Amino acid sequence: MTTITDNPDMWSEVALVTLCPKSTTGLGSSGNVEFAVPTTTIDIDEGDKDMDVTATLGAGRVVKYTPQAETTITFESYFIDVSTVADSPIVNSLGIEPFFNQTQSNWKTIEPAGGQGLWTTPTRFRQLFGLAILWCNDPTAISGAGAVSKGYQAKRFIATNCRIISCKSAFTDNELKTTWKLKVPPFTKNKLPNYVWHSNSGDTTTMGALSLSGTSLGAIGGFTTLPTL
Repeated sequence: MTTITDNPDMWSEVALVTLCPKSTTGLGSSGNVEFAVPTTTIDIDEGDKDMDVTATLGAGRVVKYTPQAETTITFESYFIDVSTVADSPIVNSLGIEPFFNQTQSNWKTIEPAGGQGLWTTPTRFRQLFGLAILWCNDPTAISGAGAVSKGYQAKRFIATNCRIISCKSAFTDNELKTTWKLKVPPFTKNKLPNYVWHSNSGDTTTMGALSLSGTSLGAIGGFTTLPTL
């Protein structure tokens, strides 16, 4: 049995955030873009499994279930640009706006006349993304979608078929902060789950790397035995 090197009391300070479009053209071999560096806040709001209650004439109660709502993931980040930048061995994000606004074929390529840098404008296009958020005590981990070595603990949130629904920037406290949100339904139209929580004690196995460009949780991380409805 492998000895766990540092058993944490709680996850704090550091998280790794990785976003990957379903088409990875122009973003390196994996297509992953890392958001850990500029991101300070993460909020995962899993959709409610609500219910309605109807009172009967005999003072009883009848429960009607409401289908589970969408999950919303919110980040607060400090971006200095509107592009991504290749930085071996990972691709770091300098801005979220192109992911929110435009088709992937235009990321990092749209320039105004005269080549005066990059720009991004609204379109009707809505890109699908895979998302991974990783908390771990493995000092060698550099990506939310990366592997975690044996002997280290980890917890990871993985979602597929996400869409960026909001991108709001503010200079309220003399600092430019962007709040951006992704939304994902709990299931696909074929009743397969769209997100999963995954943890590993690290004592006997590693936590494997993910392929976030996959269109299902099975394609992303081999979660082929997940229950359906």
